[in-house]
Amino acid sequence: MKNSYDVRLNIDLIIGIQSDNQEEAYRDVEDLNTRELLTIALEQLPFIDIDSTSIN
Repeated sequence: MKNSYDVRLNIDLIIGIQSDNQEEAYRDVEDLNTRELLTIALEQLPFIDIDSTSIN
């Protein structure tokens, strides 16, 4: 049986935020928590034929 280990990742994210201007978009992003940011990022990724059996 294999053990489970924590692995730390640093990931640069670029997400599209609808806003009136770039300054406001940055302010809006600063108000989001980690879960909200990651949810937006995942929604915007172009998953093609993902094999869900490889996720846990």
